[in-house]
Amino acid sequence: MGGWSKAWRLTLLLSGTIGLNVAALSPGLGGARLTGGSSFETAFVVTLLVMSPLVLLTGSHAILFGDAPTAPRLPEWRSPEAYWLAFVRFRRNRALRRESEAALSQLERMEKKVNVLLGLLGERFNPAELSYKRFASAIAAVEELFYGHVRELLGLLRLREASAMATGWSADSAGYLGANEEILLKLDGLLAELTRLGGADYRDVLLMPCMKDIDILINQTKYYKS
Repeated sequence: MGGWSKAWRLTLLLSGTIGLNVAALSPGLGGARLTGGSSFETAFVVTLLVMSPLVLLTGSHAILFGDAPTAPRLPEWRSPEAYWLAFVRFRRNRALRRESEAALSQLERMEKKVNVLLGLLGERFNPAELSYKRFASAIAAVEELFYGHVRELLGLLRLREASAMATGWSADSAGYLGANEEILLKLDGLLAELTRLGGADYRDVLLMPCMKDIDILINQTKYYKS
């Protein structure tokens, strides 16, 4: 069945391409000419003659071997931009407005803090150093926690909106927003300590209070998820 489908699609591709060229170039039909006509007509014929083989080649390859691999698309609500747009939409619902505005504020603050932290980290350490890698991994782990809470909150808002349960600020929403507020505070502490840090051995980094707090936060979350 698949072979017949491919053969049929190849036939359509070939006949369609040939038919277009015949219709455009035949004197009794389109009558387009490569020479002796207007500049637009010449450009059209050149484009047609160049593109037709390319269309046949790429189209045939796609039909016979499948489409060329493309970069995987992020699932819904899997990028900061998608999160932002989702909360902007929920903000139009009066019952969900306060939670949405709080989440939007947190998203904006998170992006700024991470950018500042990574910039400062690049100034203090070489990316090849263990200290740099330790800080960077901690920041990445905290980001993962933060956006995990964001996804949970978005799912909750969608459920409340769909079931007409949006009657005000919910305890679950407050929990997710509170957890993310704690993460933002931890990043403030990390930024303060990193600002005061002139240079540190990898072992010194492990003993920094903010890093200990972040490790506890990450481990607690792993424990609750398991």
